[in-house]
Amino acid sequence: MKSTLLEKHRYANGVVKIRFSPSDRKFFETIKAHGLKIERAELINGVPATKQVVNASLKAFDMNDTSLWMPLFRRNKQKYAPVYQLLYNASSHDKDPNRALKQQNLAHDLLMLLCDQDKYAAIASGLYFLDSTLKSNTKYVYQVSSMVGKQTIILRTFTLETHHNDPEPALCDLQTTCANGRQYLMWNADSVKQDYSGFVLE
Repeated sequence: MKSTLLEKHRYANGVVKIRFSPSDRKFFETIKAHGLKIERAELINGVPATKQVVNASLKAFDMNDTSLWMPLFRRNKQKYAPVYQLLYNASSHDKDPNRALKQQNLAHDLLMLLCDQDKYAAIASGLYFLDSTLKSNTKYVYQVSSMVGKQTIILRTFTLETHHNDPEPALCDLQTTCANGRQYLMWNADSVKQDYSGFVLE
């Protein structure tokens, strides 16, 4: 199966937030090493204007850069220490190659789940980008590329319009009940399944 870079974005109040998700572990290791180049151009009558580099190399935090990791650990060490471990200590010591591969793939899947549920985990993994340099009432095309082997490959292209806000949808039909000293929450998850892959209760 061909490796792909998935993307999800949301525009509101002059800012677009973009999250990326590589389709498999080996592909993630490639873009983690080389970073993602993000370019943007205005679309004028459907034709792209001159491209502008908005991020030359979106990368995961360097494993030895304490200036980036320590603020996260101070924020919540219990939450972000596993992100560090999954990014840089996911190799398996199992002598069975099949089990070792399964463990490495599981570590990757867990990291992607953490990134999907937490913005700072995604930032630390090089999978989150925020662009606040947009004009209102404008249509843009974004191009995301990276080095794959010895070539620069375009991984993703998508368009964005800044005519109106596209806020994250609220949960519908949230209900609470209390029974036997416990509080139960229920909501319609099917209505937002295209926007959220999980929920965090705090």
